[in-house]
Amino acid sequence: METLANGKSPGHDGIPIECFKTIKEDAVKILTKLCQQIWKTQK
Repeated sequence: METLANGKSPGHDGIPIECFKTIKEDAVKILTKLCQQIWKTQK
């Protein structure tokens, strides 16, 4: 993730890479699980 360039357009989630670089790997894992649960339950 550190090698990805800053200032690029965010992906489909609308979250810029700078956010992920700031929160680092542990938080990304938590957010991934949360997003998967939301997707699964639609809540």
